[in-house]
Formats: sequence, C-alpha cells, structure tokens
Amino acid sequence: MTLSIPGFELFKELLETDPFFTKIMAGLGSQNFSEFFLVDGFLFHGNQLCIPECSLRLQIIKELHGEGHVGRDRTLQLVWDNYFWPTIRREVERYVERCHVCQDDDEADTVGCCTLKVSNVECIPPNKLKFDFLGKDSIQYVNTVEVELPVYKAIGQFQGGKKQNDDLFDKLDTAKLNAHLKELMPGLTAKVLRTFNASITLDEMLSKGTKQGEVAEKISVYQNANKEVAIICNHQRTVSKSHGAQISKLTDKIEELKDVIKDLKIDLDRAKKGSPH
Repeated sequence: MTLSIPGFELFKELLETDPFFTKIMAGLGSQNFSEFFLVDGFLFHGNQLCIPECSLRLQIIKELHGEGHVGRDRTLQLVWDNYFWPTIRREVERYVERCHVCQDDDEADTVGCCTLKVSNVECIPPNKLKFDFLGKDSIQYVNTVEVELPVYKAIGQFQGGKKQNDDLFDKLDTAKLNAHLKELMPGLTAKVLRTFNASITLDEMLSKGTKQGEVAEKISVYQNANKEVAIICNHQRTVSKSHGAQISKLTDKIEELKDVIKDLKIDLDRAKKGSPH
C-alpha cells in the first residue's frame, strides 16, 4: 500500500508549527527526548514517523483500516507500527466507531480460551501445544508452547473421539470456572483475565516512568508501556532486527513520503494563520 500525496516539503514545515512536536524539536538531543531524532528533516520516534496535526493523520488511519476492516485494536497496532502522534488512540477509536462495516460485523468465527475448538490446538510430541485461532477483533493467534506433561496428556484426552469443529472443553462450566477465579481475586473472570494481565503490566511500566516533565515525555513513556501490553494482547508488532535495518527502513519511508501528502498546503496555511507571524 502506498499513500500518494505530493508536497512533502510542507510536511517539515508543519512539524515546526505543531503545538506538540514543537517542544520535542526544541529538546532534541536531551535525555528527556532520547527516543526522538531527525532524518533528512523528518522527525522519528524510534522507527515511527512523527505525523504533525494535519489531514494526513486521518488518511493514514483510513488506508490502514480499510485494508480489511480489522477492528479497533488491529488498526491501532498497524498505525503504531509505523507512525506516531499523541492522539492516535482517540482518533483510531473514533474512526472505527463510525465504520458501519465494523459495527455490523458481529459474525466472525472468533474464539476465546473457553471456546476453543479441537482444530485450534495441535498436540506436538512430546509435550508441546500449537495454538491457531482467531481471537478478539479477528486477529489470528498462532503460537507453539511447551507445557507440563499432565497438561499435554489432558488436551489429548479432551480431543479424543471428537470432530475438528467440536468444542475442546465441552464439559467446561464457565460459571464454576469464574466462581473459582473470583475466589482468587474479586471480579476476576476468564473474560477479563487478559485485560487484568495487560493492566498490571501497564501500571508497572508507568510507575517506573517519569512523573515529572513535559506532556511529551509522559506520552513517550506511555507509548513504551503500550508496546509491552501489546505483546500480552497479541497486538503483533514487527521489531527491527538491527539498527542498520531500521535506518534502511526509515530511508525507504522518506522516499515514499516524497510522493505522499495531498492537502498539506491548506493545513499549513491554517497553521500559519494561527501563529503570530
């Protein structure tokens, strides 16, 4: 997918008038903004291209979401994989909430930990299980894990004599399971277990971050914490293998951006009208 909007030079000028990125540009090189750097005049946060306030933000969300109407979480992750601005989450949520295709698509064949089918789990001797299923927002989860031998044998027994589309845990009583979980912690259920783990991780990461400083610094800490939470929630990110590969990818983005940016002249004019110049 390629965004084709001419006028990339205006993009750099928009950075200088953006109320959020202006502070970061002024603080480049300091410890507080160590994750930000410039490449040929373009600002990056790690391997994410920083997008100033302009119509390009909406176009990015529209392009990435429209590839397959993948839902809020997956769209958010696709945007985060390559782009950065402080209000990404809010803008993605607003866009997906207004997407009629996503709101009407309630019949996807998705499963959770209590509704796995026999076909979703493969026993690999001597004691590994391969999971392959569609989870929340129709995001595919594929993972092979090593388990204790009693667990491995139990899964094999649960699969015995069943068809591929039969429930793996057909005798499971979720009410009893949730009652047991609530004994361990008030309010804990199978449905919110992943959310609980993600929340704990986010809280721990944020508590280690800066409690002082500019809003931009705090947002940077929050974005890093979100990366850890994404792992728990199966929001699949692609991580650069090396610095050299990362720089190569950034260079490709810059070349692509030279063909990018369609209505930025209007955005720049509006931004200048709001400045004292």
